[in-house]
Amino acid sequence: MSKVTLVLLNARIYTLNPKQPTSKAIAVKNGRIKAVGTNKEIRKYINEKTKVIDAKNKTIVPGLVDCHVHMTSLGKHLQTLDLRNIESVKEMQQKLTEYAKKNPQSRWILGGRWSQDKLMLQLPTNQSF
Repeated sequence: MSKVTLVLLNARIYTLNPKQPTSKAIAVKNGRIKAVGTNKEIRKYINEKTKVIDAKNKTIVPGLVDCHVHMTSLGKHLQTLDLRNIESVKEMQQKLTEYAKKNPQSRWILGGRWSQDKLMLQLPTNQSF
């Protein structure tokens, strides 16, 4: 039996697996679920390097991952100015100028998705342009 890096015991685990809808313990190896089962079954995976957590009857559910994609906008983003990697208002101004020169037929420049984390010290305003 393979040893694991993390074990959670004494939990209320909802697996969403119809064959085993609930469980009491879970074994994880390198960030991946190795096994779910009773406390006794999962204890077999523990060694001296395994981190063991007593969940104290807390509820554990499968992770819900929201990649936050607006599907109706995805195609539009492929046709607009992408500002995700800029790190200053000056760089934003340069990108806008370049885009305008390459797209003289466009009456409007559409784009965005700039990261406020990258621009924390200098956010764009209407005075920036």
